[in-house]
Amino acid sequence: MWPIFNIITNRQPLPDEEQPEQQQQEDKNKQNEEEQPPSENYCDFTIFISDKNGKKGIIVEATSMDTEISYNSVLVSDDVSAQKSLHRFERQIKGYAGPDFSTLDERIQGSITEYLEGFGINEHLAAFVECMSLDKDQRLYMAWLANLKDFINH
Repeated sequence: MWPIFNIITNRQPLPDEEQPEQQQQEDKNKQNEEEQPPSENYCDFTIFISDKNGKKGIIVEATSMDTEISYNSVLVSDDVSAQKSLHRFERQIKGYAGPDFSTLDERIQGSITEYLEGFGINEHLAAFVECMSLDKDQRLYMAWLANLKDFINH
């Protein structure tokens, strides 16, 4: 029986101080080159994979940028459903989310990546998540404009 997985997205810009060091170094190297605007296709998302009972499992915090997935952390949980109700920052405070994914041994990183790819967590899913987050962002913006208009007209 295949485990169950869900994905929750959170679209927001990455503050400069939280950008990966490699990205900051690349940015410094590009100062003399022609600069391109930052990517619009950026999205944080959370992957929940649980056993067939929906109890035990893993919670993977990931970031997608231009359909490339970067894994941030992998939390092992005895109660995945309880973890879903927590905000991702609260989850990491209340439980040990493991070390930063990029600091793990490359063999462990590769094994986890391969495991996740077995569930279809790949560049195609990343493209879908990015498109859906843009669509959601647009729908939220349109609702906000409607609410603003209603408030002003009253």
